[in-house]
Parts: sequence; structure tokens; C-alpha cells
Amino acid sequence: MKNEIMKSRFLCGISVVLCFKVNALASAPLGDDRHRDDHGLQRIQHIVFIIKENRTFDNYFGTFPGADGATTGVIHTGEVIPLSRQPDMTHDIGHSFYDAVTAINGGAMNQFDLISEGEDLSGYSQYLEEDIPNYWAYARYFTLADQMFSSLAGPSFPNHLYTVAAQSGGAISNPNLGEIWGCDAQQNTRVQVLNEDGTISLVYPCFDFTTLADRLEEGGISWKYYAPGIGQSGFIWSSLEAISHIRFRQSATFGLVRCGRKTSSPIPSLWWTPSTGTCHR
Repeated sequence: MKNEIMKSRFLCGISVVLCFKVNALASAPLGDDRHRDDHGLQRIQHIVFIIKENRTFDNYFGTFPGADGATTGVIHTGEVIPLSRQPDMTHDIGHSFYDAVTAINGGAMNQFDLISEGEDLSGYSQYLEEDIPNYWAYARYFTLADQMFSSLAGPSFPNHLYTVAAQSGGAISNPNLGEIWGCDAQQNTRVQVLNEDGTISLVYPCFDFTTLADRLEEGGISWKYYAPGIGQSGFIWSSLEAISHIRFRQSATFGLVRCGRKTSSPIPSLWWTPSTGTCHR
């Protein structure tokens, strides 16, 4: 049954849009159901991984017909309020690890008004179809996963790592210095890592764990991560810059593609694109 009250979805690090290019897709009109025929995974030619900042399912698709979306939320007093319509331009609200713990409140999901910059109830707002028609078109044409949740209750850096590795190396915060994160950060830059015993360590934000890109390479499947370079807006969200064995090893088939750099290589099977900053294709 549809739950109309805000569920366990926190407006934190990121949200994701996955688009699949399948055989004969371009030839089928938008209202044509031929593209819905199920012939297995072999029909998928390309996957485009569009990564958005600071959004949730309910923020984008809470009013999508038939979806398990929220249209109301509970504030800390216990009052149930309708989610307002979010303006095109809005300010950021707190989405650190500690803001997440406050907002979630042990699962009650009723303290989004107590996080930093949340007192104006901007955390209780959502877009309508006419505000973001292209994303709704993706949802209608492909599919919409209405039970997707944030992997980590925290900010951008660790959640972006989850998009490439299904883990963050224990990181729960953004790096503490500058506009350069990852393996190119200043040597005194540190990120908080939550240890298994509950203690916090401060480490340099350059990791070396296995990623989805590594698994793709093992299977001979091509990939690219198209993102801004150093000095360009959005560089900090280029997750693979924080994976040392990928950051310092490039190849024609696999690797990072800097924003604005021309490439003659074919479109890869999997393409990540953080769509925040100057880098769009």
C-alpha cells in the first residue's frame, strides 16, 4: 500500500538516475510499448549513470502516479504537514552524517526541521512533473525504482564513492580542506572514517579498494567516468579521483575522461556522469 508520509529517505549526499539504451529503442515512439518487451539483459547496450546532488526519490518523484511516494512529512512536534512545491532555485540544507542522524531520529523521520538550514521547512518540499519533465519522461520510458534509499546517511564524498564501489572505505564526511578532494588533495587534507568499534579516524581522502570499474574490466566491459578536471566546477564529485589505482592509471578503453576533452573512442558500455558543475555531454 502506498505510504504517503515521508519514509526512510534522507536528503543527503546524492541521488541517481540510470538510463539504459536498448536495441531498437530509438525507433520506438514514446507511447509505443515495443521497448517494454522482455528479451533479457542481452538487449541492454549502454548504461548511463547520471548522478545528482542532494536529492531524494520523494523530492523528484513523490507525486509520480502509482509510485510509492510521499506527499506529506512529520516535523519534530508531531504535526503532519504537506510537502510544499520546491522552487527552481533553493538553498542547501544540512546533510552531514550528524544532520542525518538528527533528521532520521531513530527511524521516526520527524526532525528534518531541526537540521542546519532546515528551520524554513525546505526539507519538506518536492518537484512536480512540470518542473522536471525530462526526468519524469525517463521514468515513464524506462522504469522507476521507488524503493531506493541512500547507502550512507551523510554527505557527498562518501555517497559518491558508493556509486562506484558500493562502499566508502568507512568515510562518513567530506574532506575538510579546499576544492580538491581525492588523491590530488592537499597532503594535510583529512576525511572522517568510522571504524568498526565506533571510533572516528582522520585519514587522507585517497583510497585503494575494488570498484565496479575494476569488475567491469575483469569482464572485458568498457567504461568511462566523464567528469570535470582539476580547477573546474564539480571536480570534487569525481569519485574515481579518490581511488589511487584508477586515478594514476589511464587507458584508451578504460578510465577517467576530463570535461571538455574530445575523445574518439566509442561510447562505453557503462558511463558515469556527475551532472553537477561544468561537465555535461
